[in-house]
Formats: sequence, structure tokens, C-alpha cells
Amino acid sequence: MSAVLRQLLREEITKSGPISFARYMQRSLYEPNHGYYARGINRTGRHGDFITNVSIGPCYGQLLASHIVQAWQQFGRPAAWHLIEQGANDGQLMQDILTWIQQEHPDCHAAAQPHFIEPLETARQAQSTRVPHAYWHATLPARLGSHGIYYCNELLDAFPIQRLRYLGNGNWVEMRVTHDPATETFLWADTPSAFPSPPADLPTDFIIEHSPSLLDWTAEISQLFDTGQWIITDYGLREEEFFAPTRRHGTLRGYHHHQLIAEDLLNHPGEIDLTAHVNWTQIGRLSQQHGLEVHTPLDQARFLIPLAVPFLRQIERPGEAPSPHQLRWLRQFQTLTHPAQ
Repeated sequence: MSAVLRQLLREEITKSGPISFARYMQRSLYEPNHGYYARGINRTGRHGDFITNVSIGPCYGQLLASHIVQAWQQFGRPAAWHLIEQGANDGQLMQDILTWIQQEHPDCHAAAQPHFIEPLETARQAQSTRVPHAYWHATLPARLGSHGIYYCNELLDAFPIQRLRYLGNGNWVEMRVTHDPATETFLWADTPSAFPSPPADLPTDFIIEHSPSLLDWTAEISQLFDTGQWIITDYGLREEEFFAPTRRHGTLRGYHHHQLIAEDLLNHPGEIDLTAHVNWTQIGRLSQQHGLEVHTPLDQARFLIPLAVPFLRQIERPGEAPSPHQLRWLRQFQTLTHPAQ
């Protein structure tokens, strides 16, 4: 699989010259039939390349479902509302959410209209098995209705990014990708680039990552509903943390079989996950520009613990020993909220 993608990238570079890393990352992750996410291989869990909230078990979906029900009640319990997930992988999270809502709040479930935003055919097939009554969209629709909830879990860290390196005195280069036919390897190639003044007093060779698709994405999600909530879960930093001296090499990373790959990221197209931290300050700024009210980013524990209180009370009922199912749920919750995780 990788050999085909390597050839496709070589041909593009030979024809057009060095390509942006955003283009390289787009093709490496999403190239039909050959990209890392497009090949239909399960990448999560112990036997995959990384662990997600969802692969730990249904606990995360159930807690998120309880928050979603609260939002639906705040909307005034509309008779029809839209639940949208983007970047849903195999659809497990949507299934976990809808299963809990159906069991605990059947009126809310009856009014729900689930949607997946999914361009990859292999992912759509898996999602249709788990949530067969959902609607599918290859791209974000212009508008769905009056009320809705949009959520994504570890989506933005996989948005293709450009990489820029600061040379000092207001000068930047874009770190593009080229190919050396002598060694048959992909290499970084610096190209002069215009970029605004640095947001901080940056040292020479400081690397900044920028996702060119974020502006359109925030504009599109903001138009989905008249009244709604947008829940974005990912690992990221505030802007001042991005420009701390310790981050001078950027946040781009690769993962394969749970092993961090920080070097030679260019020579495994389609074989490793490529990811970069989310700039929450930028997300907030862009969202506000499109009329969304932005709440302060919360770490996962602070978001989930209040939602877990009713679940924990059931587990800790006086005179009753927790069931094996409850103990499994509690272990999942502890993993989700542990600082080291």
C-alpha cells in the first residue's frame, strides 16, 4: 500500500515541485484506498496505533450522552433535533451515545436525527453497520435545522497543517516536502514565505504549525443550526503555550503501534498517524468571528466529573456491592479522568 502512495507523491513532486506539508499530510492520511485512514484498518485500541476515549469503552459515550440530553432539554425538548458527528471512525461513539439515550430518555431518542460527516467510503460502511438509520454527508451541509448538537472527538489534530520556520527579523520559510531520487527519500525543502509578525519574541528556527482549512471549517459548522451546541474534544494548547520556548520544534508527531515517532516523519506515507496539537485560542477566535459563544476550554476530567455524579451514586449505593459491569465502567472513568492519561 505504501509503495503506491509513495509513487503518487513522487509523481506529484516531479510534476509540480515541492508540495506543502498540508498537501503531503492530506494524501498520507486520506488518499483513497492508500491513505492511513482510508484503508479500512482499525487504528485504535490496544492492537492499533493509539488509544482514544471511545476505544476505552462505552463510559465516554454515556457521559457525553448525558450532557447531550441536558442540552436538548435546555433547547425546550424539540420534537426534532439533529445530532452530528464528524470524523466518527467506525461509528462506535455515536452508537454508544444513542444506545444510552434510548435506554434513559426515549423521548429524546425518538426526536434525534443522527448524521455522520464522512468522506471515506470504508468508514461509512462501518458506521452504517452501527447506526443504520443515520444520514451521511461527504462534506458539512449548509444548514440542517433549528436545533442540533455537533461534536467531534480527536478530529482537528488530524487536519492537514502547514509548517513554517522563523528565521528572525520577521523572515519566515515554509517547510515544504520534496523528493530525492538518488536516495528515494522525502525531504524538507525551505521556501521563502510571507507570514505576519510573530505573536511572541520567537527564537531563530522556531516552528509554527497552521491549518489552512480551519477558517472554512468554523464557518461551516457555525451555520448548521439556529440553536445548538458544538462540542470539540481533542488534545491541544492555548496560544501562549504554543509559543513557549519548549515548543520550538512544533507539535507535529507520528504514531505507530503506540510508539511516538518524532523523527523521519516523511518516509512512512500511509503507514503512520500524523497529528498536531490544536490551538484552542485560534479555534475560539475563529468561532467567535462566526457568531458562536465560546466557553473556556476544559481539561477532560473537569468536563466529565460533574457528568459522572449520577452514575457514581448508583455504583456507591449503601449496602450494595458494585456489579462487574459497574466496576468495568468505573475503571474506564478513572482512565478517562486520570491526569497521566
